[in-house]
Amino acid sequence: MAAELGGMLASAILKVVYQKIGLAIEKQMKMRADFIDDLEGMKMTLEAVAALLHDAERRSIEEEAVRLWLKRLKDAMYGIDDIIDEFEAGTKPAAAKLVAMIPCLTIGPKIKMANKMKAMRRKLEEITRQHKDFSFIPGNTSVEQVTDMRETSSAIEEALIVGRTEEKQKILASLSENLRQEITILPIYGFGGIGKTTLAKLVFSDALFNDYSRVWVYVSQAFDLKKIGNSIISQVSNGDTNITEKQMINKRLQELLAGKKILVVLDDMWRDNNNQSQLEDLRAMLRVGKGNKVVVIVTTRDEGIAKELCTIQPHKLAPLTDGMCWTIIKKKSAFDSKDSKEQLELIGRDIAMKCGGIARLHHEDGIMLTMHDLVHDLARSVMVHELLDATKKQSTGGSYCRYLLVNDCSKPLELYTSSPAKIRAMRFLGCPRIEPCGDAFSSAKSLRVLDLSGCSILRLQDSIAKLKQLRYLSAPRIPSQIIPSCIAKLSKLMYLNLNGSMISALPKSIGDIKGLMHLDISVCVLIENLPESFVNLKMLVHLDLLNCCQLRGVSKALIGLTNIRYLNLSLRPEPDNILPLKGMTEVICDLAELQYLGLSWTMHSIFGPDGSHETFNFIDRICTLSNLEHLDLSCNCNIICVPESICNLSKLHTLNLLNCTRLARLPECIVKMDSLKILNVTGCSELDKSTLSRSKMFALLPHFVVHSDDGESSSNIGLLCHANPNELHISSLDNVKSTEEVQSIKLMEKHGIYDLKLEWTRDTKRYVEDAEVLEQLVPPSTLRTFNMKGYNSVTLSAWFMGINLHLPHLIKIQMWDLCKCNSLPPLGQLPNLQDLILGGMDSITIIEEGFCGAARAFPRLKKFSLCSMENVEVWNTTYSYGNGGVFMFPCLVELIICDCPKLRLKPCPPRAKKWEIENSDNVLSSWEETCPSSSVALTDVFVTVKSSKVPLGQWMLLHHLHTITELSIISCTDLACSSPEIIQDLSFIKSLWLKDNAQPELPRWLCDLVSLR
Repeated sequence: MAAELGGMLASAILKVVYQKIGLAIEKQMKMRADFIDDLEGMKMTLEAVAALLHDAERRSIEEEAVRLWLKRLKDAMYGIDDIIDEFEAGTKPAAAKLVAMIPCLTIGPKIKMANKMKAMRRKLEEITRQHKDFSFIPGNTSVEQVTDMRETSSAIEEALIVGRTEEKQKILASLSENLRQEITILPIYGFGGIGKTTLAKLVFSDALFNDYSRVWVYVSQAFDLKKIGNSIISQVSNGDTNITEKQMINKRLQELLAGKKILVVLDDMWRDNNNQSQLEDLRAMLRVGKGNKVVVIVTTRDEGIAKELCTIQPHKLAPLTDGMCWTIIKKKSAFDSKDSKEQLELIGRDIAMKCGGIARLHHEDGIMLTMHDLVHDLARSVMVHELLDATKKQSTGGSYCRYLLVNDCSKPLELYTSSPAKIRAMRFLGCPRIEPCGDAFSSAKSLRVLDLSGCSILRLQDSIAKLKQLRYLSAPRIPSQIIPSCIAKLSKLMYLNLNGSMISALPKSIGDIKGLMHLDISVCVLIENLPESFVNLKMLVHLDLLNCCQLRGVSKALIGLTNIRYLNLSLRPEPDNILPLKGMTEVICDLAELQYLGLSWTMHSIFGPDGSHETFNFIDRICTLSNLEHLDLSCNCNIICVPESICNLSKLHTLNLLNCTRLARLPECIVKMDSLKILNVTGCSELDKSTLSRSKMFALLPHFVVHSDDGESSSNIGLLCHANPNELHISSLDNVKSTEEVQSIKLMEKHGIYDLKLEWTRDTKRYVEDAEVLEQLVPPSTLRTFNMKGYNSVTLSAWFMGINLHLPHLIKIQMWDLCKCNSLPPLGQLPNLQDLILGGMDSITIIEEGFCGAARAFPRLKKFSLCSMENVEVWNTTYSYGNGGVFMFPCLVELIICDCPKLRLKPCPPRAKKWEIENSDNVLSSWEETCPSSSVALTDVFVTVKSSKVPLGQWMLLHHLHTITELSIISCTDLACSSPEIIQDLSFIKSLWLKDNAQPELPRWLCDLVSLR
């Protein structure tokens, strides 16, 4: 399958280059005549090669020599593409006067370029001649191939099918509505390998067609109308046939199918140069006469074929979700029988994510799933020698290297690859805050993609202007205030991300980048003005100005930018944040293509805090934007009501009114909006939400309650498909009806979420096991706070057991009421975790090294709360490292232990500055006299003890905490103390708080508190 993808890549590159050559010839590009001759010659050569590629792709699966030929062909395609782009960049209109004065300035480069093209033409012709050694079969041939590895049949094992139930039901519903027609043709189309054939099999075997004759025909890449006809005749008549004349085939079909119902699947139909007219012939052949009912399902990769053949709406099949693909891998790899499931699942999920929803890849890789990193192997086999990961030791790239991953930008590219001029995409990872090499990028003359988002360079170099072919530049968080003005010379740039940089201005000539489509200068807080040339960016589609709090002239700059679909003018809700947006009322209606509009905290910048009437009118104007899908009006206190015209937005799926504190009324029609799926009115204290909460049309966020009626096949969780809020609380997950509906919300892709809570109801009926639901709820990597409550399965999902890889930015986690869970995940490996709460986990009896995961555990944890853990008996506060023990929580500040009556801490207390112990007497009393103390004694320790029934004289913990300067004792039964050691420990107390202890008199040991203030 990897080889097949490699072949598909060659085919895609050839198509692009062929089109580019055609355009170049049309433009003439001020070329020399021999240059144009070479282009036309190569175009004809590519036409000949294209006819052979289908067969070459098929054979490359098994033949190494064919794979090598395809690799050479791809390299030649890249070379031609580079030369054309380089020539275009070198023939930009120059100053006429300068050219007239010094004509040799343009003659030399053109001769050099023509020579390059001539050499490339010879190379391409040589590669093309080599195809004769393989005897490839042209795509338009009618010669039947002896073996076809792709051939399919209708046989299916439905137990192994994942994630296509909903798709199947949609197709069956569409067919049911049209069964009265004489012929119904429904194509299923989509990318190769995503499950079109599997879906066709599911429909083919459905009970809807029990009274139909069923025929399965594998069409293949060689379209043969006679073969299709004979196959239908053979399957209906249960006998072999080989009729050679079309007329006889048509006649025999009419005789056989007279008065019958028949279902025909034509699987894997391809387009070639010959089957344009044959599609019409095929449709005619299948129209066998009145009284018949013919249903035809066609699977194809080609949308054109689907639209030409269909009699009803074709079905476009989307790739499988990552969760669905991981389920396929598990089934195919006998996952449950393998050891080290946690590590294997991490690898398997990576494969699922990298393969992009291609079911066939997951099917085949699943069979081989071992501890090997198959993602790496797959990428290597698909990209052959084109991908170089220079972060690995002893990695260097040869002449085929096109894609580069680098971890040191201070070195020239020549140290990584012998052909830096061929590099097309480059990403820097983990580079420290240093100056990049002066010519770090300049030798990569063919570079299209430069991604600096994974490193911390101090500034962009002027040499970046030499990257004439650059289309994509991501350089966020640059600390320098200056961005090179020469960046405006990157005339082919389409994507520019400077998010979070400290630049004070954009280049004055930025409008020269006329093809720029995506610009992100969010959180560039020092930019004060947009250049006058900004209005020339007519192709701009995505503009992110989030929290550009000093920026002026935005309204003027937007005039004429009518292609914008994403516009974010939001501010962070801080008192001093003001974005001057005077004139937006006049401009907004011209942005007719807008799909996303962010105006959080910005209305007062336009109309002032009292401009409620003007705000209402402005929103009314926004409601004329018929393509709007997502509208963020959160944190605007001058919104009092929303106009009725909001219901005219027939595509609006998300409306965010979070913390619009004066909002009092929403139009009644809003509960009837079919498109609206997400409505966030949290913090709208003056709004009556009673009618909204009863709506089944949309979800109120951030708290989403899953519900379903007994007669329904699914719950309402699918409403979260479009949601991407900052905060999300999903409760009543026990009402989920299937894992497929959970997969459909694609939680892992919602990178706007920072705070997530997942909650099940305890002791209620489940339709799906909690573990299966959690397995599909992999949170996005952006998460900062995670809360899980009511989970009822024994084990956690594998992604949870590898949580440090999935959620590296997590700061706080709370796990509560996981009553059956019998082991803790290795939370110690979360690098940024600061606050941890565990409670109500009745099956946990010991906390030990597995909780740490490995060395250097909990490096930043400051607060740990252990509550309502009635059965936990031991907490080992250290773990083995080297020849000794290391504290589990090296940076702990605050420790809370509540309702843990059996708990003992050993071998010594953790080093915490603040202790709170409630109804957990063993923690106070179960200490040996010889117990080792903390390696470093803390000063000024604060201790609070609540609800203890043990006499204070047995609170041996106090003896091991050294300098206690503040003590609070609340609701304890016996404060008598006869222990000299403990009285001595109390002598450092400066502050004492006694409350609700039911003591008739003050304790006598108060007289010994010599430091008490």
